[in-house]
Amino acid sequence: MSVTATQLVTGRIVSGNPFGLSKIISSSTQSLSFYQITIAVNKDTIEMRSFFKKARTVVKQQWPNKSFPSVLSSDFKWNLKEYDGNMKDGKPYVDYCLGCYLIKIFEKRSPLIIMPDGTGGWKPIKSAGEMKTGDYIKVELELIPDSDKASPGLYIKPNYIALFEIGAKVDFERDTAAMRRKMLIARASRALSESPDLVHRS
Repeated sequence: MSVTATQLVTGRIVSGNPFGLSKIISSSTQSLSFYQITIAVNKDTIEMRSFFKKARTVVKQQWPNKSFPSVLSSDFKWNLKEYDGNMKDGKPYVDYCLGCYLIKIFEKRSPLIIMPDGTGGWKPIKSAGEMKTGDYIKVELELIPDSDKASPGLYIKPNYIALFEIGAKVDFERDTAAMRRKMLIARASRALSESPDLVHRS
């Protein structure tokens, strides 16, 4: 029986929609539908230190006789990225993700999503209009070992999502694409202005 662990973390939704299904291509012939969001979680928190401690414990207990890379190694398989330094895919940063881990969460079924009810308690969110990208949430994450023992990894699943603060709307994919265009235009401008062979034609 697989060993699992749970950890409550605080983050900001930067892409996805917990109320909508996304198509995920799992092979050349099959696609699956998941509820999917990506959250930006501050790196330097007690929650994340506990998260990684539990992740290492689950890995060690699931594969006690194997030597695997660090959970922060690029060889470790899970949907978590450290958003500092140079990204391998060349995407530029957006300011609201700096100093964060990006955690992509998948779930086949819509997770329990709740919000304050105004009396000190909580109530379910039933309408997609009550939560959006840019909002701040607390989410209980469950760490589940990947069944592929040859390639270690962990699934990260949400047990519940709690909305606790409304934030300005953001769109990670749109904002990174816009920043990339801005950087490329600046790079082209510098290169062309410094080119000795540039001829201005009337």
